[in-house]
Amino acid sequence: MGTPYIAMYPSDYLADTAHLGLTEHGVYWRMLLHYYQHGKPFPTSLEKINRVILASTPEEKRVVEYILSEFFSLQRHEDGAVYWHHARADKEIANAEWRRLAAGIQKDYGRQGGLRSAETRRAKYGT
Repeated sequence: MGTPYIAMYPSDYLADTAHLGLTEHGVYWRMLLHYYQHGKPFPTSLEKINRVILASTPEEKRVVEYILSEFFSLQRHEDGAVYWHHARADKEIANAEWRRLAAGIQKDYGRQGGLRSAETRRAKYGT
């Protein structure tokens, strides 16, 4: 499941990307949006990354490589596979998952409380 929404901190983004040109911003945003939508890191294959973010020109492909080296890091997973991770996106995705789980737990508690309340009313009033 993708991240339903992301927290956007303009001052953080602009501080980290003040040196980027317009094409670089566009590529970086497409990469971030894809990362958040799918909730997982990129594979190491540049061909696959270029395909999923629609980088088709030589310039766009060059920028993808630059953005990967600037904002992403390669990490080996337990299964031995290596992926391109984005530290901030990983943190925000984990926070979104925590919020989703917490909301589900609260919903369950609310449902349980409602059922107990209904049982108490039935016992007291017989309806």
